Amino acid sequence: MQLKNITSALIIGLIDGIRSPLILAATMTFLHITQQRFQWVFAIYLMASAVILGLGHWFTLRSENKSATGETYQKEKEIYQNIGIGKQDDDTPQRKPEFVSNTISPALRVSFFFLAGGFLVFLPYLFLQPIEKALFVSLLICIPVLLFCAVAKARYYKVPLAMEIVRTTLLTVVAIGLIYGIIKFLG
Repeated sequence: MQLKNITSALIIGLIDGIRSPLILAATMTFLHITQQRFQWVFAIYLMASAVILGLGHWFTLRSENKSATGETYQKEKEIYQNIGIGKQDDDTPQRKPEFVSNTISPALRVSFFFLAGGFLVFLPYLFLQPIEKALFVSLLICIPVLLFCAVAKARYYKVPLAMEIVRTTLLTVVAIGLIYGIIKFLG
């Protein structure tokens, strides 16, 4: 069960840790901000996002432990089991089991892997100039990792592969393209 939880946190954390930071990195690159300002803004964003993501998972797990009953419990249990942080129970209707006895560990794992994904996006910006070149290298690194995570997520959660590739990778590329078009349009 522990390996399943780590695998799930790895997949979800990396996907979230690459998509949003990559869109932010592209936006700041298209706006031609200085490399130093980029590094500060990105580092602050990444840390704040990881904390917020971790706290969000922690609060969600805590509230689910207190409020899950009946049909609502079944739906919520299925969601959490799909992302690998639920406990199995004996499915007796009178029993009100906890989802997770330790709500801190899953939240920390997702936050850690979010940071790891964000660091993949950030790494080229630490070493390459101009930032347009760093964006290009970041895209070369991150798009294949997103594709790999999409395939892993589709297999792990048994969802259609094409849908997961569109949701995980293609929509990120489309968002970056839209941002580029909007910024060019606005001058």
